[in-house]
Amino acid sequence: MEFHYNAFISYRHAELDSKVAEDVQKQLERYHIPGAVQKETGIRRINRIFRDKSELPLTSDLNEDILNALRDADYLILICSPRTKESLWVRKEVETFLETHGNERVLTVLAEGEPGDVIPSVLLQKTIETVAPDGQTASAVIQLEPLSCDYRIGFRRARQTEIPRLAAALIGCRYDELIRRQRQYQIRIRTAAAALMAAAAAWLFWSNIQIRKNLNASLISQSRYLAAESTNALNN
Repeated sequence: MEFHYNAFISYRHAELDSKVAEDVQKQLERYHIPGAVQKETGIRRINRIFRDKSELPLTSDLNEDILNALRDADYLILICSPRTKESLWVRKEVETFLETHGNERVLTVLAEGEPGDVIPSVLLQKTIETVAPDGQTASAVIQLEPLSCDYRIGFRRARQTEIPRLAAALIGCRYDELIRRQRQYQIRIRTAAAALMAAAAAWLFWSNIQIRKNLNASLISQSRYLAAESTNALNN
């Protein structure tokens, strides 16, 4: 059975690369899309991210599940580090994805190293064929700038500023628009939380007043009872 995926995460199975890949998947699948953006895009959530947890030997070809996932994924998210170019497995995944998708469908995440050193060259340039008026064809190499998210700044900061970049691409909206909507949503949440806390504080204040009233009434009733008993004792 084949499935449609929002994205396919490709990475070298090294310690840092694996941690970044796992966090990217988790954060995207938990990402809350603001209601206004849901209405505009028709996408309610990002819930299908493919991340292969095993890496076959260098001499092995991609298995059928990997090939199907690459074909059926909207985007390829490539975790980039100095170890990326060492992986034949990652190179095969990138090349296979590009057979059916354009370079603009590849998103890179910088785990370690400088972009020019860790991003595969196939993603940094593209050869195009041009046809002159006289019918002659010529090749030209154009430089590309894939959308990159920076995890080198630390996981906590990356979750706040970089994950929305990936989410915006997967959802199909502008990054600044998503951030604006996200801030509006957070403001509404904080406002609602503040109102709830204020209501809770008011209820606690009223409840304390009622408790004190009941306690005072109980003490007064008890005092009257003891006074009456004392009077009866004195009379006797």
